[in-house]
Amino acid sequence: MARIYQGRKKIEIKKIENESRLSVTFAKRRSGLMKKASELCILCDAKIALILFSPKNKVYSFAHPNLEAVIGDYLQGNTLRFDRVLETHQAAENQKLNEEFKRIDELLKAEQEQREVLDEAIKKRKDQNNWWEGPIEDLNLQQLEHLMKEMEGLKMNVDREIDRQKRVEETRANHAFIKFAPTRVAGTSSSGASGYGSPAAFLPPGGGGNIGVPARWPSN
Repeated sequence: MARIYQGRKKIEIKKIENESRLSVTFAKRRSGLMKKASELCILCDAKIALILFSPKNKVYSFAHPNLEAVIGDYLQGNTLRFDRVLETHQAAENQKLNEEFKRIDELLKAEQEQREVLDEAIKKRKDQNNWWEGPIEDLNLQQLEHLMKEMEGLKMNVDREIDRQKRVEETRANHAFIKFAPTRVAGTSSSGASGYGSPAAFLPPGGGGNIGVPARWPSN
């Protein structure tokens, strides 16, 4: 009876938990990897460097032509590539910054133009509202007539205010005279009438003193 083969089974790629199987698998695959690397060097004259650490931290390496030369070429090439990448990145950043600066500059110019238009409109409106502050020669007939009416009204208001303040001053003066006027003393006149003709009328209260010397005059 012929033997039936099922073919190779697909191995699930995951960590092998069994230590014995793990060590065997690592050894087999390491040998296969180095064999493939050697074949690639021979067939394509490629520079190759392999460094492997076993699960027990044992080091294995393969290199052509040698490990130091391959690693040196790798580091030098990486430095050059890094410089080119950095230059490209800086150029892209500079271009981005220039575009952003240009956009902000355009916005500032637009804002400045809008502000100038607004200032001009405000100035024009102010000139229209305060046209009377300008030179008389620049006013038209209608504006001159309007200005004359306003000035006549202003003159009337000033005259009324002057009259009011004059009345206030007169009232204050009358109140001051009444407050400080001398007191009339009855029965001091030889004719029997009260008056200011006799010096006794200006005697201080209580009498006495030199009758020939008038009392202190009231102060204003």
